[in-house]
Amino acid sequence: MAFQNCPGIAEIGLQFVWQGQLCANVLHARKDTPWSSAELVALSDAAVGWISNDWNDAAISSASCVGVKSIDLSTELGAIGLPTTFEAVPGNLAATNVPTSATVAVSLRTAFRGRSFRGRVYHVGVSLAHITDSRLNATGQAVLSTVYNALVTRIAATAGGLCVLSRFHDHAKRATGVGFLVTSIAINTALDSQRRRLPERGS
Repeated sequence: MAFQNCPGIAEIGLQFVWQGQLCANVLHARKDTPWSSAELVALSDAAVGWISNDWNDAAISSASCVGVKSIDLSTELGAIGLPTTFEAVPGNLAATNVPTSATVAVSLRTAFRGRSFRGRVYHVGVSLAHITDSRLNATGQAVLSTVYNALVTRIAATAGGLCVLSRFHDHAKRATGVGFLVTSIAINTALDSQRRRLPERGS
């Protein structure tokens, strides 16, 4: 697919290893002016802060974040920002393993309704202690709500804000990608599945 310019949008790529399986989550941040290299580094640093102080409290110790990178999507030759410092960060919870494909969907909500204006993050490192009868229990809901609200707050402290990147609308590709700022998050309590995170499937 041809590159689609996304003015003011930065991609935040998070790489994980869970029970030896590579997993990934991609987030986006928006600002009204182009991202500088220094701002992309600061964005990656904010993501590392979230991983090291928030995500790890909702992830089991067999899951680790092993990479963070921010990319300017406004041009095909956009700058890249790596964290100032980074070492692999494991989860803090006991390794009560569930299948690596097991996850929970965190819905990213904006001020607009419709599929074009909502995003999802599929949590890596779900703890068995947070699951009851194939759903998040009250403890799991509270933990994940705190963690992903902290993500919104940490990104908001950078030059931009966490956003949902919309590349299509009404089944038609947009001329340029548009970012809509995240105003709230919602946790889907039903246990979900990501087939690409099964062993030997890649990310």
